[in-house]
Amino acid sequence: MGTPPGRFVAKNISVEDLVQRAYYLPKSQIAGGPSWLDSNRYDIEAKMSDSQYHEIERLDKSQQEYQIHLMLQSLLADRFKLTVSHRPKEIKAYALVVAKGGPNLHASGTPEPVEPKRTNDGGAFPMIALRQMDSPLGALAAFLTEQFGRPVIDRTGLKGSYDIKFQVPIDPEADRESQITTALQDQLGLKITSQKATVDTIFIEHLEAPSAN
Repeated sequence: MGTPPGRFVAKNISVEDLVQRAYYLPKSQIAGGPSWLDSNRYDIEAKMSDSQYHEIERLDKSQQEYQIHLMLQSLLADRFKLTVSHRPKEIKAYALVVAKGGPNLHASGTPEPVEPKRTNDGGAFPMIALRQMDSPLGALAAFLTEQFGRPVIDRTGLKGSYDIKFQVPIDPEADRESQITTALQDQLGLKITSQKATVDTIFIEHLEAPSAN
């Protein structure tokens, strides 16, 4: 999935993936739907009107992302006849908090810090990475939610926007979550703690396969 200027493009995507993006929820917070929810695949290209594009262009990054969520919800309702209900649910979650020693974050608009020379780039290990400019820490929490498959809630209390550069080489023979949490503390001065949280879940009440264009 991608959002080039004025468009939303998705290739070989399931409706379940679209619903997750539209409602900004992990799979664990979506229930119901037909058996083909995660198996049927679609190519989608949606174009904004010129007036929509110019209006969104004036917004900051987090507001732009929110508007894209709303447009995807409209697309799903229009083409897939999606209707959902919202239900609160208490689940196991993670909290993103400041580690002992304080955060190591680069505030947007301030001089770039000198990055330490990396002696090990991970070798042949697959890399997960986030590079997000001028963004609130909610963007990092959303990225970690995808990595852990469990909600990560920003409890740092840190406001403002940051230029976030985070990367972790993942050794498939070691515990994935431990590698991410260790790198999170080493690179950004943040850590993850377990907690229970009441979160919004959606139940798919109705969904239809769309006709081809």
